[in-house]
Amino acid sequence: MLTGCTEKQAPLPHLKPDRQAGLLPLFESQPIQRPEVVILVGDDLISDGLWSEIFPEREIANRGVPGDCVADVAVRARKLAAEAHPAKLFISAGRNDFERVALEATAGHAHLDYEPTVQRVALELQKLFRDLHRISPKTELYWLSMYQVPALDADSYPAMKRVNRAVEEYAAKTGYYTCIDLDKALSQGIEEGELSFTEGRWLNGFGYARVAGFIATRLCASNGMSAAFPQFTEAQYENVRNWYGSRGPGEGSRVSGYYLDRLSQFQALPRGRGGVVLFGDSLIDFGRWEDILPGYPIHPRGIAGDQLAGYTARVEEVASQNPFAVVLLGGCNNLVKSPGLSPEAVWKDYQTLLSTIRKTMPETKLIVVGILPLSPKDITEYEGFNERAVAINTYLANPANQKKYNYRYMDLAARLSDENGDLSDEFTTDGCHLTFAAYRVWVDLLREAL
Repeated sequence: MLTGCTEKQAPLPHLKPDRQAGLLPLFESQPIQRPEVVILVGDDLISDGLWSEIFPEREIANRGVPGDCVADVAVRARKLAAEAHPAKLFISAGRNDFERVALEATAGHAHLDYEPTVQRVALELQKLFRDLHRISPKTELYWLSMYQVPALDADSYPAMKRVNRAVEEYAAKTGYYTCIDLDKALSQGIEEGELSFTEGRWLNGFGYARVAGFIATRLCASNGMSAAFPQFTEAQYENVRNWYGSRGPGEGSRVSGYYLDRLSQFQALPRGRGGVVLFGDSLIDFGRWEDILPGYPIHPRGIAGDQLAGYTARVEEVASQNPFAVVLLGGCNNLVKSPGLSPEAVWKDYQTLLSTIRKTMPETKLIVVGILPLSPKDITEYEGFNERAVAINTYLANPANQKKYNYRYMDLAARLSDENGDLSDEFTTDGCHLTFAAYRVWVDLLREAL
C-alpha cells in the first residue's frame, strides 16, 4: 500500500531541500505570541505568497513551507495555536500528500491508488481542526480547500475533491472552522491557463489575486481594512504570457513557468510604496524577509534561476516601487548555466544592468552584493565556479566602478567563506543556497548599510 507523507520524509523532487531546511530554524527564532497577528500556515500556496505586501495594513505571519504534507503542517499549526492564540488562522494543506503518492508510484512502477490517502488526509485534517478548536477556542479557523493541479495525473483531482467534501461536511457539522472554496475559485482558471503558468503547481498574479480576495473578506469583516490588490489588465497579462519571447533571464534560454508565475505576482502588487527592494535570484526568492529583516519595509524581488539579462528586463518593475534603496545580488546563474562563460562576459552584462538601474533610478541608494562561492557539497557546477566568481567580484569591488555607477559594494562572500574560499558548510544547505545562520550574517551587514 502506498502511504502519504510523514514529518521526516524527504522533500518532493521538484523542490530543493534548502527551502524547507532553511525555514524551520527561522520560525523557531521568531515565535509569535501576539493574538493580533494573522497567521497563514501551510504548504506551497502559503509559502510563495507575498502576504505582507498584499495586506500591508495587517501584521501577517507567513508560516508556509513548500513541499509540506498535512502531518508537517499540523505540527506547526498546533504549536502556533498554543503559543499565539491568534485571532485568525488560515490553513492550506493536502496537495503534496497526493503529489507524493503519484511520485512514489511512478518511481516504483506501482499501482496508483489514491483511496488510502483520501481517507488519511481527510481524517488528519478533521483531527487538526478539532485539536485547534480545543487548543484555542476563540481563534477563527479557516480551511483553504485544495484545487486542481493539472501537472499531476488526472485521478488526483477527483481524489482531492473527495477530501474537500469530507472536510467541508465536518465543518458544517461541528462549526469549528470555515471552509474557503478555492477549488471553485481557481480550478477552471488553472485548467485554462489563466491563473497559473505551471499547471497549478504555483499560482501567478491572477491566481493570488483570487486567493487574496477571499482572505481579505475575512480580514475586513473584523477590522474594516481594504486590501489594495489590483487585478491585471489584459495588456499586463499578455505581457507576462509573452515574456520569454522578447526578454527573459538569459540570451537563448527559455523562461520557466515558475519565472512567469513569480514575475506576474510582482506585477500585480501595489506600486510606489518606497522601502527597500531586494533584487536577485533564489537567494532573495527563498528568504522569508519579513521575518529575517523585521522593521524594514521590504519588497523581495527575487526569481529563482534568473540571470543578469533577466534582471535588466525587470528594472522597470523594481523602479515602480519608488524604492529608497535597492540591494542587488546576481550573476550566480550566469556562471552555473554557462560553465564556459568568462568573467569579462558576465561583467559586461553587469554593466548593462547597472547602467539601466542608474538611468531609471538615478537617486536610489544601490548596494551590490558580490557573488557568493559554492561548496563542493552536492554541487555538480562547483568546478571552476569560485575562481570566476572571485574575478567578477574584483570588478564589482573596484572603487572606480563603484563611483561610475554610484553603488556600494558589499563583500558578503568574505563573511560566509571557509579557509579554502568555499561556501562554509555552516552557511549552506546544499552547496549553493543559504541557511538561516547565513541570512543572519547578511542581515547584520544590511542593517549597517541601510
